[in-house]
Amino acid sequence: MIKYIIENSYSGLLTAVFNKYKDNDSEIEIISNISNYSFLDSVKSIKCDTQKALRVDKKLKTILKPINYKGIKTALKSGCEDKYTIIFNYICEVINVESDVTDNFNNSNVFKYNELLSKIKLEVHRFTGFIRFNLLKNDIYYAKFNPDNDICELLLPHFIKRFPLMKFVLHDENHNVLSAYDGKHSKTVKAYFKLNQKLDSLGKLFKTYCESVTIKERKNLKLMKNYMPKRYHINAPEKDELL
Repeated sequence: MIKYIIENSYSGLLTAVFNKYKDNDSEIEIISNISNYSFLDSVKSIKCDTQKALRVDKKLKTILKPINYKGIKTALKSGCEDKYTIIFNYICEVINVESDVTDNFNNSNVFKYNELLSKIKLEVHRFTGFIRFNLLKNDIYYAKFNPDNDICELLLPHFIKRFPLMKFVLHDENHNVLSAYDGKHSKTVKAYFKLNQKLDSLGKLFKTYCESVTIKERKNLKLMKNYMPKRYHINAPEKDELL
C-alpha cells in the first residue's frame, strides 16, 4: 500500500490520478494530512500540477455523463475522512474501463462513491426544510446551521429559487463557509466568525405559529425527535421543549 499526500483540492486529486498511471502504482491510499501516516509507510508527496490535472479532467469529461462528471466535485464536499481515497478509486475505475461505471453498484469502489454522494444529497434535502432564518437590522436574512458535509453552496439554488427577491446569508459554522445572495448575485466564501443572534421577531413569529398548530393533548416528543433528529434542533426556534 502506497500513501499519496496530496493538496486538498480537485486539481490535487487529479494530479494523484495522473501520477498513479505514470508510475504504475497499484494499491493507493490518499491522505491530505501528514499526521495520517507513520515512518513505516511507503509515502509519496504529490505536488499539484495544473497541466496533469487538466489532462485527467479532459479524459473524465469525454467518458462520464455531464451529471456524473459534476458529481465528482459534489463528492469532494463530503465530510468523510476517506473521501479522497473513495473518489480516487472511483475515478480510476472509470479510466480503467473507459466507461461511465457510476451505475455499477456491484463494484465496491463505485458503491462506496455513490454512498458518499447519497449522504451529501440527503443532507442537502434535509436542510432545505430545517434551515431557520433570522432578520438582521440591515434587512438581511441570516441562517446559521451545522452540517456534516460542506453543503452551503449546494443549498443556494434552492433558496434563491424560493426567495428570489430576498437578501440572505447562509452560514455553515462547522466548515466556516458563507453563502450570500443580494437579490441578483450570489457568492460563497470562507468566513471565520460566530454571530450570536437573539431570537428576533421572525423567529418568535415562527415559534408562535408552531405553538398555535400544536394539539397539546396529542403531543408526542419521541415522534418529533424521530422526524427532526437532535442535531438539527440547535438552530431551530421551536426547539426549546425538544431540548
